[in-house]
Amino acid sequence: MKAAIFVKMSERFPGKHRILVRGKQLIDYELERIKLSGCFDEIIVFSKDGYLATKNARLVKDTSEGTLVNSLMLAIEEENEFMAFAGDMPLLSPEFIREMCHIYDGKPLVPQWNDGRIEPMMAIYNSSLLPDLKNYINSGKKSLREFILSSGFMKIHIPQSSEMENCFFNVNYPDDLLVVEKLL
Repeated sequence: MKAAIFVKMSERFPGKHRILVRGKQLIDYELERIKLSGCFDEIIVFSKDGYLATKNARLVKDTSEGTLVNSLMLAIEEENEFMAFAGDMPLLSPEFIREMCHIYDGKPLVPQWNDGRIEPMMAIYNSSLLPDLKNYINSGKKSLREFILSSGFMKIHIPQSSEMENCFFNVNYPDDLLVVEKLL
């Protein structure tokens, strides 16, 4: 299986994926944790940021227009099957990634919290979703969460712990880097 990291141009924190934290790009922390899981034959970064560079993954220019569902559809068409990650999650848990890969049986899989919230940007997608995803996009809908909840994804329970809360932490603002620096 492949890992696919999605990098968009952030309006709230431009260039965040390239920002240096302790001398390393933010995205490289994420790439290291994904690699530590030992689950993937290849790591691909689908990027809308033309300035992003890394030697730790294959970079692919995301030429899709629209929202994240459009980027996912393009990636599924090109790569068939992958575990997706947002490009701003430097505190991922390699152990939880391994657990997800271990239980994956070919049916799309998404992590779910006790309160029902899901984490679409640490989920496993495959080509079985393409017909429904195309219909969803063509109907004018854009919510990835809504699509997942209507598409029969298997769900994996997220253990309630501070480690898991941190695992899904997204860097959205410059102040979020202070949190990351404390937890790395």
